[in-house]
Parts: sequence; C-alpha cells; structure tokens
Amino acid sequence: MRIVAIVAMTGAILLSSGCASIVDGNTQSVSFSSNPDSAIVTLNGAQIGKTPVTVPLKRQGGAQTIKFSKDGFKDYEMPLTTTLNPWFLGNIITGGLLGSTTDGLSGAAFQYAPGQYMVTLQPDDVTPLPGGASLNESQKIVNFIVMGYAQIVAELTSTPGQYTTSLLEMASVPQENRPEMIKRLKALSGLYGVIPEFAERSTEILLKK
Repeated sequence: MRIVAIVAMTGAILLSSGCASIVDGNTQSVSFSSNPDSAIVTLNGAQIGKTPVTVPLKRQGGAQTIKFSKDGFKDYEMPLTTTLNPWFLGNIITGGLLGSTTDGLSGAAFQYAPGQYMVTLQPDDVTPLPGGASLNESQKIVNFIVMGYAQIVAELTSTPGQYTTSLLEMASVPQENRPEMIKRLKALSGLYGVIPEFAERSTEILLKK
C-alpha cells in the first residue's frame, strides 16, 4: 500500500513540474519536401539539409524564416509558424506559475504547426501549367492546403466552411461544380494521409476542374 502511495505521489510531482517539457520535450521533428527534390533548406540563414529531410528543431516562439534553394530555380521563402502547445495550457492548470515559466523558458510552450512543409519551386523561366494556371498559382494552392490542412479536412468530413470556400475560390472552381469537387477532395483525404502528398494531389484535381 505504501509503495502505491509513493508511485502516485511521484506521478503527481512529475505532472506538476513541467507538463509540456516532460511530454513533448524541447524539440520537434519537422519535415521539409520540395518538387523537385534536393533543394537546400535553410532556417534563419543556417543550412539544415536537403529535401526531403526531417530534422529535430528546437521549440521556440518568434519569427523564423525557412528558405528552399536549388540551382535553376527561384528561391522560395516562407515563415515557420508556431502555435501554443496544448500541454502548456495543462501545465498552467496543474503546474501553476513555476511549471509554466519553465516551459516558457525552454520553448516547450510552443509547437510547430504544420509539422510538414511541401513547396513546388518555380523555374527561372516560368512556363504555364495545363489549364492556363501558372506554377506560382499552383504553389499558392499547395501552400494553403498544407497550412490549413487540419481545418480543411475537418470541413470536408462535416460541413464546408471558410477554408474549403477559400480553397475553391483560389482555384476558380465554378459554383455549380463545387459540391462534386468537395466530394472528390473528401475522397482524397481518406486516401492520402501525408499532408504534402494530399496537397499535391488535391491541387492537380482543383486546377483540372
């Protein structure tokens, strides 16, 4: 009985002394892919690898910039976005000021969202895509899907909302074709669980209309 009490007390102490740090740690694996492959990926000017690559990044808030570079293609820069780690909120409740301060200082209060990035690099000589869409327009749609993946999939499986509406408008899908397009995108979400792949396949269908 005494052993059980000690174990329970130990668990309570761990929960109250840095939830986010203990559960998620101070780093997070983030994946970067590009079309074509072998693009150099730099974070705030420091090279972290070539696509496709998955690297552990230190969790931290503030502005960060990721850049993709490859000979013969234009550089592509985008912000590396973070959100508040859900465990941090739990830490404030169970750990109080001490636990939340620890997470804030360590960076565990933040998480990278999304955790996967996929870009299509634009050649120095831009050529039109089938259907009259430029490569840049295609990339915008891919990026929108990647960044809003969770919300888009949630709307596809329930009721279409602002994310799916914005997506269809970006692709200039006619109003009469939108119900069928939503059905096709919903089917794709069940086939492709990897975010970049779902974004690429969805963009292809959207631009074909």
